[in-house]
Amino acid sequence: MIEGMNPAAIFLAGALLLPFFQEWPRKILILSIPLFGLVQLFTLEAGNAGFIDFLDYRLVTLRIDALSLVFAAIFHVAAFVVALYALQVRDTIQHVAMLVTAGAAIGAALAGDLISLFIFWELTAIASVFLIWARRTEQSFSAGMGAHGSDPCPAHVRDSPAPSRGARMPADARRRRAARPAAALADRRHAARWSTGVRRLDARTERRPHRRPQVPRRAVERVVVSLRARLSPQRRHA
Repeated sequence: MIEGMNPAAIFLAGALLLPFFQEWPRKILILSIPLFGLVQLFTLEAGNAGFIDFLDYRLVTLRIDALSLVFAAIFHVAAFVVALYALQVRDTIQHVAMLVTAGAAIGAALAGDLISLFIFWELTAIASVFLIWARRTEQSFSAGMGAHGSDPCPAHVRDSPAPSRGARMPADARRRRAARPAAALADRRHAARWSTGVRRLDARTERRPHRRPQVPRRAVERVVVSLRARLSPQRRHA
């Protein structure tokens, strides 16, 4: 492989070339980039490389030692797993943002000075925000703003003074707060009683067979006795 080249450059170059590929060539490119980067990583020799002179300061974009080698290898494996999952996604923006995020993270793991680390770290944050926004929903936009460092708390809530421990709520607010649970509890109890009564009525109806209404025996006896008492004087008179 190329001597002294940071494996992050392979990811960034692949992200630039990815929009020009379609379907299967794009999938092959997505899977091959982490593999080429991993091969490039293990062919590098220990030490510093990738020097860039900038404003009387020499940036060291590549430093290979035992610790950076381990973390860079872990990032390559994770990037390959994510690339496998990304094969089912048909969104160029998500693919490009994923490659840029992985490449910037690898570059941060292999950075040899603080400025290079800061540049790769910020590139990771920016690319991850675009990766979240690529979902194109309101929730993803809010999550991206939170990940970018924006304060999701409204200003009137953030700037309002915190209530003291002994502070009391206004009277009308206390009444509304106490009435809501009571009304909800009453509704639940009424619904429970209604459902219980319906279930009991259904159970009684199922147990009792359908019968014709019968007149009570005592009422019949009373009617018979009264009729006999009325008819007996008439018989005697006759």
